[in-house]
Amino acid sequence: MFVKSHEDVNRVYEQVGTIKRLSDRVVGLGPFGIGLDGILTWIPGAGLIYSIGASIIILLHGIRARMDLPTFLMAVGVLFVDNGVSSVPVVGQAADLFFQGHLYAAKLVQNYIDKTHYVAASKREAHASGAHADHVAAMKAVKGKKRVIYLHP
Repeated sequence: MFVKSHEDVNRVYEQVGTIKRLSDRVVGLGPFGIGLDGILTWIPGAGLIYSIGASIIILLHGIRARMDLPTFLMAVGVLFVDNGVSSVPVVGQAADLFFQGHLYAAKLVQNYIDKTHYVAASKREAHASGAHADHVAAMKAVKGKKRVIYLHP
């Protein structure tokens, strides 16, 4: 379930990026974009199914990347609003074109990954051997990194 290697982390990052582009940026118009989420919202049922499915995938990838609870709850809130807005006939569907919930939630996951120093080791073993201090130092040496997460149980 959780990422177990740096390759897994990169895969999660890329897959979330793909959903972000497909959902809200297939066609970019300056700061705005139109994607499958905005297009399918006009087809009864199809938009909601796509939107909920894409939301679940983004959230599952956040869990896989070991996203912390506050960030996860922000992503849930953004996706809840995105799915709720699109369920309002006509006005909500039009608003769904401009509110890019999948893009925002995917950026939350990707930013979390960007700010995390993933270590291919066990936390228990790192603490026991004293390597944890080295991992923290390595994390602090990279601009923007805020946390250390161990990939092995």
